[in-house]
Amino acid sequence: MKKKIVFMIINMNVGGTEKALLNMISEIPKNKYDITILMLEEYGGFLNSIPHEVHVKYLKGYEDIKDMLNNPPHITAINLFKKGDVIKALNISAVYLASKVTKNKSIFFKYILRKYPTLKSEYDIAVAYAGPMDFISYFVVNKIKAKKKIQWVHFDITKIGFDKHFASKLYKKFNRIFVVSNEGRNKLINVLPVLKERVVVFVIHNIFKINS
Repeated sequence: MKKKIVFMIINMNVGGTEKALLNMISEIPKNKYDITILMLEEYGGFLNSIPHEVHVKYLKGYEDIKDMLNNPPHITAINLFKKGDVIKALNISAVYLASKVTKNKSIFFKYILRKYPTLKSEYDIAVAYAGPMDFISYFVVNKIKAKKKIQWVHFDITKIGFDKHFASKLYKKFNRIFVVSNEGRNKLINVLPVLKERVVVFVIHNIFKINS
């Protein structure tokens, strides 16, 4: 029976991360692995480059929460007030404030996803591929059923808005954290030494070993 892998990303925009995913998928033996790409939105110049044997899914209802995830909370609250949705505006403000005070972004994501059930499909491996991207990391940990879970870090965390408080708690729930270079591994470990045993530099064979 084939092993089932799901890669979660934002979209298939033309970029290095998306190109790397397509290249990796081309190396995975299709007779042994059943591959799914789960996207937040149906968008991107690489959509037509996805191999036909790869399953493509989209996060249902993402448009309903996209603004809350991408806009500053006070803008979201103001827009809700203008629409007359006072209770929702107050709830968003209160939840965001609680997440800031406690330095726990999961509180905000839990509220945003409170009506989202865990996905019905079950996988052998679930990968938060668009990393570091906090919402996708949270979704993979909390809303996808899989025997093993992987966090991917494509970028230098010292040069992006990396939330180490969030990562220190959530990343411990991943079986492996893949980085793209030894330098990237060293920087991640320097920031979060507690993750040292989970962080490895990716080579294609590692993703197969994770389920052994």
